Amino acid sequence: MVNFCAVLGCSNRSNREKDKGYYRIPAIVSRSKPKKQTLSVERRATWVARIRLEDLVGDATEFYRVCGDHYISGEPSSIYDKTNPDWAPNQNLGHDFRGVSASSQERYERAQERSEKRRRGECAIYCLT
Repeated sequence: MVNFCAVLGCSNRSNREKDKGYYRIPAIVSRSKPKKQTLSVERRATWVARIRLEDLVGDATEFYRVCGDHYISGEPSSIYDKTNPDWAPNQNLGHDFRGVSASSQERYERAQERSEKRRRGECAIYCLT
């Protein structure tokens, strides 16, 4: 089966660009904890809005994919990592979306490092900011 990228103007296909990942539009999780359910509804709505598929409903998006070209890191982040710029597609979306810059990704990574240091108790005064 060949996967096509659903982003406007993107012509990537899995049978030609074999080095790219192709990611399904997230489903709404209904049999899980309330936090995950809420995140799944928000994440799906964000994906659909960013790739301009607002008119599709229900299972119509089941077969749609977004290629790695539309993420800073090349793939989406975890559903629980909402502050990650790659939580939803954000690059080369084929319209005037003001994508997320690489500096946003760097800020996110520095914040993650500070959080990890705090968690391990390795942090000095500079981590408090």
